[in-house]
Amino acid sequence: MAAVELLTRVPGAPESCTEAARALRRLGHALAGADHLVRQHARFPADDFAGDGADDFRQACAALGGELAGFRPGVDGLALALRRYADRLAGVQTVMRRVRRTARGHDLVVDGGAVRLPPGPNRDQRRTFRTLVPIVAAAWVVLAHAEEDLRAAVDVVDPSIRRNPLVAAYPTTAAPPTVDPTAPLPIDWPPGDPAWPPDHPSSCPDIAPTGGGTVHHTPAVSLAVPRRWATFDDPAPGVSLVAQAPAAAPSGFTPELALHTGPVDGGSSLTDWRHQAMSTLASQLDALEIEDSDVVDLDGEPVAYTRFSHRIGGADVMCDQWAWLHDGVGVTLTGSVGRAEYADYCDLFEDVAATVEIKDGVSAPVPGSARPAGARW
Repeated sequence: MAAVELLTRVPGAPESCTEAARALRRLGHALAGADHLVRQHARFPADDFAGDGADDFRQACAALGGELAGFRPGVDGLALALRRYADRLAGVQTVMRRVRRTARGHDLVVDGGAVRLPPGPNRDQRRTFRTLVPIVAAAWVVLAHAEEDLRAAVDVVDPSIRRNPLVAAYPTTAAPPTVDPTAPLPIDWPPGDPAWPPDHPSSCPDIAPTGGGTVHHTPAVSLAVPRRWATFDDPAPGVSLVAQAPAAAPSGFTPELALHTGPVDGGSSLTDWRHQAMSTLASQLDALEIEDSDVVDLDGEPVAYTRFSHRIGGADVMCDQWAWLHDGVGVTLTGSVGRAEYADYCDLFEDVAATVEIKDGVSAPVPGSARPAGARW
C-alpha cells in the first residue's frame, strides 16, 4: 500500500460555472419573452393588420415562435445541468480538502494534491489511509457522472458543440486510472461524519460553515433569504413567510418573496394541482398572464415552475413561482418584482428557490402550519 497515492487536486471554478448557468438562465428567460412576443404578433387581428404583407408577417412570427419554443428547453436544461455540475464540483473539492486536512492530522504525506503513506507507517496511519481511499474514489466517480450529465445537456442544445475545436481541446477532469468513472454513484454523498476518521488522532473538531448566512433547519420547511430583507412569519393564513427588499425598486414596486403552504386534495398530481391553482389565481389577480411554465428537477424532486405577470394598480409585476407537492402538502415560493427590474432579481429568486428543503413528515392540518427557517444571507 505504501506505493499507492490518492490524487485529491480537482481543478475548476464552481463560481464561474454558476455565473455561466445564470447567464444561460437569463437567455432562457429572454427566449421565453421573445416567444411570447412573436406569438402575440402572430395573432394580430386581420381587422387591424390586413393584406398579403400582414399575412406573411403573421406566418413568419408563428414559425419563429415555434423555433424559439424548441430551442429554449435545451438552454434551460443546460443551465440546470451546469448549476448541478458547479454544486458537485464544489462538493468534491470540499471533500478533497477535508481528505488532505485529515491526512495531515495523522501525519500522512501530503505532496500538493497527492496523499501517501509515510515510510514505516504506524497502525493508525494505515487505518486512516484505508478509510480515505473509498472516499476519494467516490469523489472522482461523482465528478465523472456530473461531467457526463453536463455533456448530455450540451448535446440536447446542439450535438455539434462537442466538435467545436475550442470545446474539443478543453480537457475533461482526468480521473485517476484506479477509479472506474462508470461506477454507480455512491449512495451516501457527501460522506457523513461516521465515514471519516478524526481529523486529528486526539480530537474531531467541527467544520465551521462557509459562505453566506448560517442556515438553520426546522422540522418542516427551510430556506434562505437575503440577510437585509425584512421578514414576516405567518402574516396571513396559508402564508408562512413574506420577505421584502429593504427599499422599493425604481419602478416603485418593492421586490418580495412569499412562501405559502397548505394541504392539497388527495390524489392530485403536481401538474393538476398547479393548473387548478393558476386558474384560481387568474380570478383573483388583475390581467394575469402566464409567460412560461415547466416541471423542473431540483435535487431529484419534481418542481413546477411558472413565470407570470399581473398588474397591481399601475404596476406591471413579474413573478417567478416554484411549487412542491410533498406528502399531500403544497409548498409554493413566489418572487415578485416590477417588470423593469425583473432581470436584476430573477437570479436572486432562483438562488432562494435552490435553498428550499422540505423535511419528511411535514404536515399541514391548517394552512400556514409549516414554518420556515430563519436563515439569511
